[in-house]
Amino acid sequence: MATSYLDLVNAVLLRVREPTVQTVSQSSYSQLIGEMVNETKREVEDSWNWAILRTTKTITTSATVYGYEIPSTNPRTKVLSVYLPSAHMYL
Repeated sequence: MATSYLDLVNAVLLRVREPTVQTVSQSSYSQLIGEMVNETKREVEDSWNWAILRTTKTITTSATVYGYEIPSTNPRTKVLSVYLPSAHMYL
C-alpha cells in the first residue's frame, strides 16, 4: 500500500505503464497525476464526516458580534456542532 504522496503518484504511473519519478514535479504527466491524486483525496475527505479529521476549536463570543472567523479553517471546513458551555447545550 502506498504511504506517501509520491508513492501514490508512482503507483498510478505504474498502472498506466509509465516510468516512476523521483519527485511529483519531475514531469508534466506526474504533475497531472499528482493533481488527480489530490482531487481524489479531497473527494474522499468530503464524502463523510471522518472522525480522524475532526478537531475542537474554542472561540470567545460576544453578544454584539454575529459572525466569527474560526482560526485554522478553510472554505471546505464543516462545522458539525456548536456547544455553549455556559448553558450546557448544543446550538
